[in-house]
Amino acid sequence: MTGLPPNAATEVSAFTKAYERAQVAVRDERRLAAVRATGLLDSEIEESFDRLTRLAVRLVRIPAAFVSLVDEQRDFYKSACGFGEPLASSRQLEGPTFCHFTIQSAGPLVIPDTNADPNYREVPTVRSLGVAAYVGIPILVNGQVIGAFCAIDVVPHAWTEDEVNVLKELAAVAVSEISLRAARAESDRFREEAEELAHASAAAQLELEEQAVELSRQALELESARADAEAANRAKSDFLAAMSHDLRTPLNAIGGYAQLIEMGVHGPVTDSQRDAASRIVAAERHLLTLIDDILHFAKAESGQIPLEMRPISLSDLCGGLESLIGQQATEKRIAFTCDLDQATQGDGVLMAVADFDRVLQILVNLSTNAIKFTDEGGGLTVTGCRSGSWAEIMVRDTGRGIAGEHIERIFEPFIQVSGASGARGGVGLGLATSRNLARRMGGEITVESAPGAGSTFTLRLPAT
Repeated sequence: MTGLPPNAATEVSAFTKAYERAQVAVRDERRLAAVRATGLLDSEIEESFDRLTRLAVRLVRIPAAFVSLVDEQRDFYKSACGFGEPLASSRQLEGPTFCHFTIQSAGPLVIPDTNADPNYREVPTVRSLGVAAYVGIPILVNGQVIGAFCAIDVVPHAWTEDEVNVLKELAAVAVSEISLRAARAESDRFREEAEELAHASAAAQLELEEQAVELSRQALELESARADAEAANRAKSDFLAAMSHDLRTPLNAIGGYAQLIEMGVHGPVTDSQRDAASRIVAAERHLLTLIDDILHFAKAESGQIPLEMRPISLSDLCGGLESLIGQQATEKRIAFTCDLDQATQGDGVLMAVADFDRVLQILVNLSTNAIKFTDEGGGLTVTGCRSGSWAEIMVRDTGRGIAGEHIERIFEPFIQVSGASGARGGVGLGLATSRNLARRMGGEITVESAPGAGSTFTLRLPAT
């Protein structure tokens, strides 16, 4: 053992024994059969899983998270957020990994410091990927652990109970997604059988009558599968809403105490201390805004936002819009104009059938984005017109523009595309929420843009 550090032989032995125990669980034939039955091995990337790992990275504030399926030879990453190349492209890793130990564990595997534990410091990814802390939540399907929902950090991380609970909730949603896939596959199989029976010959009439009973049962199962899909979507929205509420309480306390310090309630405050307290309050308000975005998106996605549909005048929107975003434009020296008085039809003001408050909310979202991605000295205009049976409102800016390949992606939840200015902020829900509201009102949002040419977002609503 010449050349090994003290206790190296003991540590290698501890790792070897732990890994051998994990391999017994990994190579269990029933478990491997359950993994193959999912049909997920070597499958394409899916947004439903990527959304969960992105959410884990944002909520727990870690560099990487992934959904891993483990067979007898490798880890296959159904979703991986935060990995660099070549792993981001290959989406698989052979040899001992932390996921193997998660398979063998009875519950969540929580490792605050991989280098401090002789059972895990020799796992290859400690060196190859720089894994310094790890949490793995077993993914249980039909009584078998098929993989793990994992979070890693590149520095030691004292995982809190709340962080582990967030990961457990996300893992539960992943299980629902996997179960939903199985239900859809089963539904497809039932449909194919039904089509074959429909083309059967008259000689098989008796068999067809017997199959009618089976088809009725299958119809019930199809209905159940649809209900499961709706429940999975509700679970996602409920989770986002619950997390938003739970985060708001401690943030309000932080902001309140910082304001008391800033006011000098607890004693004299120096200028530098007052500046620090002011920064805390500003950061707390920004985080509350992000949380409000998440909560509002959850309500919009689940259809929980009531709409008061009635005829509204487009010209009435300018006053509210100017009061809400005018100061932002002034601070950035952006020339802002809102002229919807010209949006007329004949001798009357152009009217649309919509919810006034939600239309104003959409215009605020679009205008705020325009200000964010427009350099100082630029311009922002809001105008309207009638186009056939539609009332249209155009929000035009002179910003850096959006590349064509990113146009549709900007409407996806939690997606942000940085412009040339590098401006960022929020959690990427404003446009997703706005398009959701527009469509619920029977309208649509479209965008025309090109790098260096600014952007024009058009809100289209049914005209009266």
